[in-house]
Amino acid sequence: MKNKIIDNNTFEKRPWKIVIIVSRFNEIISKRLLEGALAILKKYNVKEEDIGIIWIAGAWEISLIAQEVAATKKWDAVLTLGTIIQGETLHHEYLAQAISNGLMQVSLNEKIPIGFGILTVKNLEQALARAGDISQNKGAEAAFHVLETLSVLTQISRLPDPS
Repeated sequence: MKNKIIDNNTFEKRPWKIVIIVSRFNEIISKRLLEGALAILKKYNVKEEDIGIIWIAGAWEISLIAQEVAATKKWDAVLTLGTIIQGETLHHEYLAQAISNGLMQVSLNEKIPIGFGILTVKNLEQALARAGDISQNKGAEAAFHVLETLSVLTQISRLPDPS
């Protein structure tokens, strides 16, 4: 039996429908993350009309909005973008953990890839560094990971029966 290997060399390109959920809190960073994500989606031929953008108040709301979007079954993937900057208390840790857990639960329950482009940083300088040009932009990275995951899932569905 020949083993089928699924990797980046067999990257699938399809007309994916992707919704991007963006937090307005720390908007200067969110806009840069969004620019990076859109650049990658364009590079890999995702059409503008197949991209939805939902701006929301803050990072806390991301999991709920992702759940509602995923439940519509109208999108192939969800991409989440935002920034949580450490403050004087542990609030940022609880927030980041809750969002991370919530998004994983949505992804597994709804069987939809969710790109995690939510920065968790100590200060504004770190956030700006991670929302820079495409090679350093975590929004771009999250967008690529969503496309790669969609590609792998498509390839898994085509694997032959092992029997």
